[in-house]
Amino acid sequence: MGLKLVLFDLGGVVFKLNWQASFEKLNCPIGFNQALEIVTHSQALDQFEKGLISPFAFYENLKTLIKINIDYKAFTKAWNRVIEGPVEGIENLLLEFKGKLPIMALTNTNILHYDKLWQIIDPNHFDHIFASHLMSKRKPEDDIYHEVLNQTGFNSEQVLFIDDTALNIETAQRLNFKTLLNFNNPQQIRKELISYLDL
Repeated sequence: MGLKLVLFDLGGVVFKLNWQASFEKLNCPIGFNQALEIVTHSQALDQFEKGLISPFAFYENLKTLIKINIDYKAFTKAWNRVIEGPVEGIENLLLEFKGKLPIMALTNTNILHYDKLWQIIDPNHFDHIFASHLMSKRKPEDDIYHEVLNQTGFNSEQVLFIDDTALNIETAQRLNFKTLLNFNNPQQIRKELISYLDL
């Protein structure tokens, strides 16, 4: 089947992320790698990115999980420090292919990061944004991919899914999406799209 939809992850594909800078501002007493591992695999992050707990509840969880000792206002600022800005060249790429076929996003995110993202680039670069915290679903679980297909009406074979995380790509491949594992590399995405669209 031909390509009918391009589905972008946001963090690491559209936006540059710097988790170390964020965790330094969190003033976490344990090492960065250990703290990131704990948070990444925590039930608290899973619930926060599914919109099931509030930012304040997530903050309270982190105080227990990684022993942060800052107030809530400082936490929100530190948590958003991870978003450094758009990947260089990504906005030109989105504009180049806008209108040639639907361009959408599928992102694991949370209310704090989501609000920050659209202060940095125009959300209208995307025809639709599927965000985990608004769907109560999260990659790499199958149900969020099925929801995208249900809402768009496309078959998985018609969708190119671009993500920087191997686990998310593996789920998409198992569900028969076209896939591209990509990290901060719009040139690679452009070559892939040109090959699919025969431009």
